[in-house]
Amino acid sequence: MPSRYIRHDNEVPGRKDFSHIQEEIRSGLERGVAKIEEMGNSKPHHTSVYVGLAGIYVMFSRLSSLEPGDARLRTNSDRTLLSLSKSSITVITSPSRASFIETPVGIACLILTSKTPDKVALASCRSIIQSAIQSVVIESSRDTWDDDGCEVLYGRAGLLYGLLRLRKNELVSVRDIELVITSIMTRGRFGASVYRDSIPNQQQSPALMWSWHGKRYLGAAHGVAGILQMLLACPLDVLNPYIPDVLRTVEWLIDCQDEDGNWPTKAPKHGKASGDENNELVQWCHGATGIVILLSTLLKLSSQKPQEFPVPIRLINKMMASIRKGASLVYRHGFLRKGVGLCHGVGGSIYALLSVLDALVLMPGDSDHRHNSVYYFQRAVHLAYLATSYEKLTDNGKMGAPDRPGSLYEGLAGMCCAWSEIAQRIAAIDVEGESSEHTNPQPLSVVNGFPGYDDL
Repeated sequence: MPSRYIRHDNEVPGRKDFSHIQEEIRSGLERGVAKIEEMGNSKPHHTSVYVGLAGIYVMFSRLSSLEPGDARLRTNSDRTLLSLSKSSITVITSPSRASFIETPVGIACLILTSKTPDKVALASCRSIIQSAIQSVVIESSRDTWDDDGCEVLYGRAGLLYGLLRLRKNELVSVRDIELVITSIMTRGRFGASVYRDSIPNQQQSPALMWSWHGKRYLGAAHGVAGILQMLLACPLDVLNPYIPDVLRTVEWLIDCQDEDGNWPTKAPKHGKASGDENNELVQWCHGATGIVILLSTLLKLSSQKPQEFPVPIRLINKMMASIRKGASLVYRHGFLRKGVGLCHGVGGSIYALLSVLDALVLMPGDSDHRHNSVYYFQRAVHLAYLATSYEKLTDNGKMGAPDRPGSLYEGLAGMCCAWSEIAQRIAAIDVEGESSEHTNPQPLSVVNGFPGYDDL
């Protein structure tokens, strides 16, 4: 069976190479946008953020915000929004199908936070959001509980992301967010008790556990890492009662990491990694890529808000070691054969490495952390540069073509977001440090993050 990744030469670019690389990345970005424009001439069958029109709008909106003088990007963004506002979207009846990425909630959030004057579309979108919130209220009033339907791709954590996005524009209340958090945590505690009863050593169990279709996934799309990621984005005064459970679960997740730096797709049957699992997936959806983003987010939060979110130094050191192993694997195995998308392509790998450097530059102490952030930036740049050859690799069969080649999570639109962010970060490097290999690679104003995931 061929490997899931394309081997590369590990020849990490230095500062002197950035100018040439930036030219190649900008060229790849221009070609990518042109291809997506061509694809836009045929009406897409999907409207979701994941593989549909909403994801294309996310890309054009992001690129136009990074390049405010580009009239072409702004026109494309406005045109896509207009098409999106005319799409038929239905109300939400279950919080298990209420996510930003895969349901009408995402479309509603994007329209509500836009500048559209379409009052009919705005009213429809407000109804969508209210129906999603009401579905949580109705399910929470029932006496029966399970641990399903809380993941990012379709469920409650994905709804939580949408509400947090709306909250930035004061379009929902903190109470609405609190309702979803309570539902997720109640189910997570129930799921943890069920899991604890199923393993031999109950001391090696997390405080929180969820399932999706009966399987206890660990990764970002359907599992523990993605749900915790959304919880960490919540207002800390609301999250505060649950912080001990979150930290205990993060530590358990670290203990599931294998010697190569990866994680099993599903929770180990014995409570911690035994070495018997098949841990070959290194993607955002499953494996190290999504979990590295989670650990980096927690590390960043511990530096930014040490009083509100205290993390024991022992756990910080444990996270640092885990991030190093995981990020090293993401770099080595992250040039994936499935394409350039965010979910299971190199686009997701790039954002994982960027999340590490964003966390390291905020850490207190000496300059070692800042120097290490350059280490990860160079590797993110390298993967972005390698991705500019995706057309040739696809033609010769080394890289596959996704079913929706222009989409945000499977295809080119996600890669365009990653290319744009890399290009902006290179351009933002302090010109006074041009001759230095240790130039700080990222003023925080340039940070955008993984679209629809850690970009709040």
